Amino acid sequence: MKFRIFAMLITGAALAMALLLAIQISQRGGAEPTPASEIEQSAEKPIAIRPPSFTAVTEMQGSLRLSGLSEPQATVVLSQGGTRLGEASVSADGSWVSALPIDPRETQAITLIMLLQDGTRVRSDETLFRIPQVEEDIAATPSTVDTAIVIPSAPFDVPTLILLTTPGGPSQVFKSPFGAMPMSGPLSLGPIDYDDSGGAVFRGRSEKPGRIRLYANGVVIGDAPVQSDGQWFYIIAETLPRGSYDVVVALMEGTEEVTRITVPFEKMSFVRNEIPGGGLYVAFDDSRWQVRRDLLGGGAQYTALFAPLP
Repeated sequence: MKFRIFAMLITGAALAMALLLAIQISQRGGAEPTPASEIEQSAEKPIAIRPPSFTAVTEMQGSLRLSGLSEPQATVVLSQGGTRLGEASVSADGSWVSALPIDPRETQAITLIMLLQDGTRVRSDETLFRIPQVEEDIAATPSTVDTAIVIPSAPFDVPTLILLTTPGGPSQVFKSPFGAMPMSGPLSLGPIDYDDSGGAVFRGRSEKPGRIRLYANGVVIGDAPVQSDGQWFYIIAETLPRGSYDVVVALMEGTEEVTRITVPFEKMSFVRNEIPGGGLYVAFDDSRWQVRRDLLGGGAQYTALFAPLP
């Protein structure tokens, strides 16, 4: 008798637990509970926003034709020194195009701001410089005098540099005042970027595989492989003192040198500007241009580019 009562009690308890479980599942709609960790990860997951950028720039018929990438369905505003130059609507695939009238006599520094539909403003860290050659003849200036100068107005039909810059990153040349870069056979040398700390970035292209060997005044400063896409680059992290160097870029196949390019590289002397981020200076001659621009946080970046080999 006791066994039957005990068995009935167990059966009743089991039925009660089953009923309670059924009610809970019914109230939750049969859904599994979401762990708290998954809720936190979902709430903290960042939303990726593509800042505006330039991808191509050409100059023709008195205007700059510009294109780039940005967040789809946004508006890209092009400005210079706080002055609105124009704007472009971003398509569904994230691309935008624009054309700006230019005065060939004036230097321009164009920046981008993206306006999202919810009112958010995103500023690009890129600056596009259009720099015509100055009129002053600085070739006769003594070497002991700093030849870095502020860009004034320039006449029509003069050599022009179109340069895309990013703080801390390599520059990109859309138009060289020399019309081309130094080349020797399959090897070419692009601009050299450096800063006040002594770091420098050398880069270029090669149509043949191999390795690039760099020399400064006859001393090997480094080797770099030619990448699968034909590009090569080398970064000098330690201090490269100010001064003049014969920089040699040699294409190597094993231990054999295929060809080389030699350019006259000179680190531009520091030019102090009282307004941080407001200075643009250029030094040039028949074989090279050097551009210095101030950074908002202090210091400066420099870009040197060279004429094709004679």
